[in-house]
Amino acid sequence: MSIFTSPCTVPPPILTPLASNMATVDTSTQINITIKAMDEDWEMGPTLKLTLEKTLTVNDLVQKIKEIKGIPISRMNLFLPPARVVDRKKWDNSLMQNSIYDKGNLIIRPSTKGCWMWEPIEYYWERTLEDIASKVDAEDGTSLETLEQKVVFPYPMKRSGVVLSDFMRKYPEVFQMEVNTRGEREIHCRLNEGYKLPTWT
Repeated sequence: MSIFTSPCTVPPPILTPLASNMATVDTSTQINITIKAMDEDWEMGPTLKLTLEKTLTVNDLVQKIKEIKGIPISRMNLFLPPARVVDRKKWDNSLMQNSIYDKGNLIIRPSTKGCWMWEPIEYYWERTLEDIASKVDAEDGTSLETLEQKVVFPYPMKRSGVVLSDFMRKYPEVFQMEVNTRGEREIHCRLNEGYKLPTWT
């Protein structure tokens, strides 16, 4: 039979997979951002993590922060790390138009030092209590004078005029205060493991 009368077979097309390095389209409608509160060089507490719609504005973001933290919007200043100001005049624009992207970080600062707290005052008391206890020698104790040099109160407690010795005396179940009244008045601090009473010598 002539080759011209045989049916012609056409090889199937070869399909090549898309290159793995081709850009993918981001179809997510949300972004995740991490917000850190700073008052000058003091980190005010744990970061706040939010998941927001991309279409929201910066005004929507600060309103959300106000609902969670109770901070007046007029008292908030926003920055992109390390120190780029998020212009208040552009807060009506979307987050992405203000360079706030997915997995991004944001810094919030009080407009005036100490004008708001990121956490309730009880949070700072508890963290300070833990900090003092970690600086008291578990075996020999530590002098109050040494602790006064090592312990730094968070700003809300500084502003309230809290005194270290007075603060520690509020927690007799944690600290035992030994007062030497002979000669120079010295106070030695120990961790109170057996609910011992304060002593004077």
